[in-house]
Amino acid sequence: MPDAKVEAFGSISSELCLQRSGLDLTILVAEPADHKAVMDTIAAQLETKPGKLNYNNKGKYPVARFTNEHKMGLCLTTNNFLGIANSKMLKKYVELDPRVKVMCNIIKFWAKESSLAIPSQGFISSYAWTMLVISFLQTQNPPIIPSLQSSPHEPELKDNADIWFDKASTFKSQNTTNIGALLVYFFYHYSVVVPALPNV
Repeated sequence: MPDAKVEAFGSISSELCLQRSGLDLTILVAEPADHKAVMDTIAAQLETKPGKLNYNNKGKYPVARFTNEHKMGLCLTTNNFLGIANSKMLKKYVELDPRVKVMCNIIKFWAKESSLAIPSQGFISSYAWTMLVISFLQTQNPPIIPSLQSSPHEPELKDNADIWFDKASTFKSQNTTNIGALLVYFFYHYSVVVPALPNV
């Protein structure tokens, strides 16, 4: 893979990582590409290293999850353009208001410590908890952050998804609510307000 590149995405890239967060990497290869062959080669190398490998090569884009002897996690994929774009958008939200990072990390830490961020056990992922926080902050009155994808624009398509967002936004919130109050409102919002909405 002489022209391949490796790019980080996920919580470390978006600056929303917790202590001992895993590293998400995607290998960017030119299309058309045999993604299974690429990942089979990498998985074979990881199997020779101390640690635990969980490799799924059944889908279009195989995923290798590796945890080393120090319990540090690594997730490897190929051409995960959506993951890269989402991480960049989350980083932009973090840059717009310091409460975004604090709220996201508190909720993620709480969910992790409460075992509520384990998709294999029927719970939503850490990323999904992050998106709940983003949605909550967008719907405050006045909003703490805007929707970076709502402005009129030419679609920027990757894997049939529009990954455009307003990278030049200089939004400044007029909402001065502190973190303590926002945490109370967050749990009230998702335990009382949202369940009462129609079609939820």
